[in-house]
Amino acid sequence: KQLTKSEKLYQQALRIKQDALPYYRLGEIYQSMNRITEAKEAFQKCLTLDKTFEAACMKLAEMACEEQNRTAERNWLLQWIQLNPMEVNVEHAASLCETEKEYEELLEVLKSVEEIVLPQWLADSQAHVYRLKGDISQAETYLEKALELDPQNLVIRHHQAKWLIMEHRYEEARTILTELLSEDPEDYALFQTFISSFPNGKKLSGLTANLKKIKMEKRSKSMLFKNAAEALNEYADSIVEEQQGSIFKRSLAKFKAKAKTVTLLGLTIELYELAIKTDRNNKEAVHAFAAFYEEKGLIEDSITVLKKSLHQSWDFDVAYHLPNILVNTHENEQAAHEALNLVQKLLEQQPYHIDLQIYGAFILSRLEEVEKSEAAFQELLQQEIYQPD
Repeated sequence: KQLTKSEKLYQQALRIKQDALPYYRLGEIYQSMNRITEAKEAFQKCLTLDKTFEAACMKLAEMACEEQNRTAERNWLLQWIQLNPMEVNVEHAASLCETEKEYEELLEVLKSVEEIVLPQWLADSQAHVYRLKGDISQAETYLEKALELDPQNLVIRHHQAKWLIMEHRYEEARTILTELLSEDPEDYALFQTFISSFPNGKKLSGLTANLKKIKMEKRSKSMLFKNAAEALNEYADSIVEEQQGSIFKRSLAKFKAKAKTVTLLGLTIELYELAIKTDRNNKEAVHAFAAFYEEKGLIEDSITVLKKSLHQSWDFDVAYHLPNILVNTHENEQAAHEALNLVQKLLEQQPYHIDLQIYGAFILSRLEEVEKSEAAFQELLQQEIYQPD
C-alpha cells in the first residue's frame, strides 16, 4: 500500500512536469514489486530525459545481467563507461564481447574517456580487453604500462597475478596474491583468484598453512579464513556442476572428482572453524558456516553452529537465523516451540520488527494455536505494511 501511494504521487508529479528523477523513483518502486518490464521502461524514460543519469544506467545494466541478456548488459555498460568510467568493471564488460567488432567498440569507448580518467586505470582496462580479445602481445604491453605508472596499485597487481596464472607461473602469482590478501582480506575476488592459482585443485591441501602465515590482527584474520572458505566452496561446487553436466566422463574420472570434492569439503569446514575460533565476535563467519551446512543438507550441523555461537554470546542476527531452520526442517512440535520462544525473545528487543511478527504468527498456526495465530495476522493486516514478497 505504501509503495502504491508513492507510485501514484510520482505519476502525479510527472503529469505536472516530465522530469528524470520521478521516472527513476518509479523504476525503483516497480523493481521492488518485481514489475520488471515497467521498471525498465521507467529507467529508460529517465535516461531519455537526462542522458547523464548514471544510476538509471547502472540499474538497467544490473537488470540485464539478472536476465542473462549479454547484449543489453554490454550496451548499458558501454553507456555507463561514458558517464563514469572508473566505476565500471571493464574486465566484466570485455567478457561480454563476442565479436571483433564488439571488442573494438569497447576499446573506442575507453579511448573516448582518456581525458577524464587516470592513465594507469586506462592502461589496465585496455590490457583486460586485449587479453580477453586474445591479443596477448598488446595486453602485456598495456599491463606493463599500468604497472609502471602505479606499481603499488592493488587492482593492477591483482591483474598482474591473473596474468601470471594464465602463464602458469603459479608460485609468483600466489606471492603477489598473499601480499594483496594481507592488505585487503575482505576482497572476495582476490580469494577467487587465489584458489585458481592451484591448477586443478593441486596443492590445495596447503591452503590453510599458506593463509596462517599471513600476519594481521584477529578480526581481519578471521575474515581471511571465512572468505577463503566461501571461495573454496564455490570452487568445489563448480567441480560438481562440471561432472553432472557431462555424460561423457568416464566413471573413474567422476570417482576422482567426487573424492576431490570430499577433500575440499573437509578443507572448507576447517577454514570456517578457524574463522570462528580466531574471532568469536565474527558473526558473519557464523552465518556463513551455518548457511554452508544448510546448502549441503547437513541441517543438524547448521543448527549446532548457531546454537554454539548463541551459547557463547547472544546475538540478534544469529538468533534470527535459527528459528527459520527449526521450523522449515523439523516437523515436530518441540522444534516449533523452540522457534517460537526465540522469536518472542527477539521481539522483546525489536517489538516492531515486521518479519518477526509474521514469523511468530506463522509458527502459531503450525502449532495449531488458531485463535492466537488469527489475532496475530489480523494485527499485522491493520498495520498496512506492504511486503512485495
